[in-house]
Amino acid sequence: MDMNIEKIKDKYNKLKEENSDILSLEKVISLEEGKENFILNYLSKIVKVDEHSIYFKNEKSILMDSFIKKAEAIFGELTFLENRETADGWIIEIAFSFSLVSIHYYYDKKNIKYKINVFWDR
Repeated sequence: MDMNIEKIKDKYNKLKEENSDILSLEKVISLEEGKENFILNYLSKIVKVDEHSIYFKNEKSILMDSFIKKAEAIFGELTFLENRETADGWIIEIAFSFSLVSIHYYYDKKNIKYKINVFWDR
């Protein structure tokens, strides 16, 4: 994944004109870099999730609490956690001070979908 800092700066400057309550450019870039690294190092390697653990391609697993602590180090304090089983699989929604991480595991396809939204405002 290749983060385009110039694109972020352009978008940031446009938003800054409209919104004075936006985070500093340095913080925004740090969050966006953290997002890219978290996707690369964790989310893109997930093969399965359940109530307590996240399983990776290398057959290692991590407890949900440890996974959340790793994300908190990047995205700020945990503000919301929903981890529930559905008829199709598991849905995990984790909100932090500066982002929302979504992970969906589908039983039938043995498929993972994930997304991180980073919040640039306070």
